[in-house]
Amino acid sequence: MDFWLPAVLIDRGITFPSPFIDVFSGPLNPAAFGPSLAALVLTWQHEGWRGAPALLRRGLDFRFGWR
Repeated sequence: MDFWLPAVLIDRGITFPSPFIDVFSGPLNPAAFGPSLAALVLTWQHEGWRGAPALLRRGLDFRFGWR
């Protein structure tokens, strides 16, 4: 079962222009980056320009608790 709206609409017979299908079916689907973009925008709103790089650093900081 597919819950992504364009896939459901295509299954129901509604067609889209070719460029739309090419963009949204490729590996750089913009929908995949939506949550990350929202996190950056909200961090920027609440913490200013210094908040976004700090968020990215926290996302890339891999620490393992070896004991």
